[in-house]
Amino acid sequence: MKAALLLVALVPTVFPFLEVPFDATLLSYNHIQRIGGESVPDDDTPTGGKWVDDDYIILQYNTWTIPNCLETGLQLEVRFDNVPEDLTHLDLEVRYPRMQLPNGGSKERFRRREPMQVYDGSTTFYFGYYFDHEYEQGLGDWIFTLSHEGEEIYRAKFTVVDCDEKAETTREN
Repeated sequence: MKAALLLVALVPTVFPFLEVPFDATLLSYNHIQRIGGESVPDDDTPTGGKWVDDDYIILQYNTWTIPNCLETGLQLEVRFDNVPEDLTHLDLEVRYPRMQLPNGGSKERFRRREPMQVYDGSTTFYFGYYFDHEYEQGLGDWIFTLSHEGEEIYRAKFTVVDCDEKAETTREN
């Protein structure tokens, strides 16, 4: 299917139900390509590994549509303000179309605790993911949810399309 439906679901940027409301500012949402770095084991990812100290270039700024080409991926960066100084982590859940893994299993989501450091009431969440293997088709919606103490504080959705499709820009650079 060559047509891509571009949808973005963001919860309100102020969360009055929390004792101290977080303010969320979307900093970047990009299509990226890895040009270096090191892969290390990480059971909390679909492939069982992640890239650290990665070098990358941005192929398309501010796009929610990501072509699934090998060694490219997606990047999300959000700043939170009005954050309690004692915040140590946010809980991340990523849901994506079911992937058939080489070991015969399958995955359609992963969860992990993201360590956060708060400075003057602010912290930044950063997440990058690369399509490194043929089995990582993952075409369709990838939904990112960040929670604090069981309360959802941020949600975003990328649409991953076939490698031959182009990313669409949704905001001026």
